[in-house]
Amino acid sequence: MQNPLITVGIPSYNHAKFLTKCLKSVINQTYSNLEVIVVDNYSTDNTDGILSGFKDYGISIVKVNNEGSIGMSRNTILNKSRGEWIAFLDSDDWWTEDKLEKCANYFQVGIDLIYHDLIVVDERYDRTQSMEITSRSLKEPVFKDLIIKGNTIATSSVVVRKSVLSKINGMSESKEMFGIEDFNTWLKISQITEGFKHIPENLGFYRMHSNNASLAKKYIRPSAAYIEFLPLLSKREINAMNNNYDFTAARLNFMGINSNTSKRKLVSLIKHGSLKNRIKAFYMLLASLLSMRKK
Repeated sequence: MQNPLITVGIPSYNHAKFLTKCLKSVINQTYSNLEVIVVDNYSTDNTDGILSGFKDYGISIVKVNNEGSIGMSRNTILNKSRGEWIAFLDSDDWWTEDKLEKCANYFQVGIDLIYHDLIVVDERYDRTQSMEITSRSLKEPVFKDLIIKGNTIATSSVVVRKSVLSKINGMSESKEMFGIEDFNTWLKISQITEGFKHIPENLGFYRMHSNNASLAKKYIRPSAAYIEFLPLLSKREINAMNNNYDFTAARLNFMGINSNTSKRKLVSLIKHGSLKNRIKAFYMLLASLLSMRKK
């Protein structure tokens, strides 16, 4: 099929104030062969009222008590979907009109997961901040790149072949995976295919706010997501992975003004990190100290 059916899956909980923008970005797509499934975790806000305003667009609505597991909601989308491809979109995010059309250009043999960059927006005003979620193109073997260098794939950017997602039995529904079940999923997929395609364009918008699942986890090493794969790595690769995750945690703490944690990690990296991360950590720590002196 030249234009295969795409299932757009939107898990949601109490995001009524964001849902209209999200859904409009889907129904306005230039790619028309799609179905939309909203899996609502029995929201207690005006989600039902918002959804009723879209009843003429043939959106399927499924109510699921996911018990705190976003993976369960996304697996519901997988089980209900009719599409050859599944596009995930969190209900507080939205896409550019040509997102699916541009992703569909890579619907070909050998490509199983497509992702792209996102623009970060303010919670209240939808104003673009001077920040992007810039992914990287993964080098083969994709599994080693992902696990050693860390997750570069934002869920709201992903379009994945349904047969591949089914082959790994969908996403983990474990509560310990909350906020990092996506990373665990990409690692599992990278075990069965090298077909990851990065589109270096901003084709969507990621909304920053206090209830982001990924935000809640951003200072914490995603051990639960990768621990099952550690036996596949050499001691040297594990050391490189630990070094990269330590630097990422230090950088995110630094950006989040969690200064005490950041400084400890930066000092440790300067002492024990790779040369590249030592240099980065040194300049980050220096910038932090100079900033404090100015205050």
